[in-house]
Amino acid sequence: MASIKDIAARANVSVATVSHVLNSTKALSPEVVHAVRDAASALGYRPNETARALRTGRSNALGLIVPDLTNPYFPTIAQVIQQQAWRLGYALFLIDSAGDVDAERNGFDRLTDRGVDGVIWAPTTDNPSLEPEIPTVAIDRFVPTVDCVSTDHRQSGAVLGHYAASLGHQRIGFLNGPQSLVSARYRRAGIMDALPESIDTVWERDVPFSLSLPAEIEVLLTDPGVTLVVGGNDAIALSAMHSLSEAGFTVPDDVSVLGFDDIPLAQLACPPLTTVQQPLRDIGSVAVQRLHERLTGVHGAPEYRELPGSLVERRSARSLPETVYST
Repeated sequence: MASIKDIAARANVSVATVSHVLNSTKALSPEVVHAVRDAASALGYRPNETARALRTGRSNALGLIVPDLTNPYFPTIAQVIQQQAWRLGYALFLIDSAGDVDAERNGFDRLTDRGVDGVIWAPTTDNPSLEPEIPTVAIDRFVPTVDCVSTDHRQSGAVLGHYAASLGHQRIGFLNGPQSLVSARYRRAGIMDALPESIDTVWERDVPFSLSLPAEIEVLLTDPGVTLVVGGNDAIALSAMHSLSEAGFTVPDDVSVLGFDDIPLAQLACPPLTTVQQPLRDIGSVAVQRLHERLTGVHGAPEYRELPGSLVERRSARSLPETVYST
């Protein structure tokens, strides 16, 4: 089996340089990194992870805890995190807590027992009582004791509100996400701040972030009295589009619909859903990079980064002529 000495000889670098490249412990030039990785690949090098863990005290493994893999947001960001972790030389353990706080705590215990170096965590609640004992970066929630990376939900909500106003709709129905969640509250606040006072909120309901709407909401949508429905996320918006279609309404000719997230299903809907895209790739990459920095010696107070969302215009919403509102 090839050793790091063999790789060093083939790449014409020092053994220390090979170690830094393979363990991602020092910034080196792209040329050196490429040469070392090419040499390792050509020699069929495979690191002995058990021996390395005993030698370094690190497992080169991370944990990822999410609250709900049935929510399309989390499989998407999990894939990004896994890819970025692999680029930095980490394996990844994934745990779905299924929205259960006790399962979440148990997940941390299991990952700690497995010897992971750190955890990326999407907390089940906005105010988790759990205090991680190993390096952790939170995503999609603010946890004051650890680094956090999230979408700027208020800014992103404002993007959606300005767009809704630009379409000329004056009678709007809102299917907010659960207002117990900061992300849902900030999205709503951003939308409302961006809408002119002249716009009439015909009805407003708080519903779960789910592809299934409560029965009373489906009934409400059969006689919406609105020209635009805004969903707190894409799952809600897509469910509303389905209910409107079942009730004989055409989107967007009869009722326009807007969402939030830009999950993969959004572009496959009929018609494709206009929505605000959360920067999931950036959130996942920044979270892994920040955790890697903490594991390789970066100290200091926890940081909270908010990344902007952006409008993705498709065909689920249309402009209304000004004459619709003349009296």
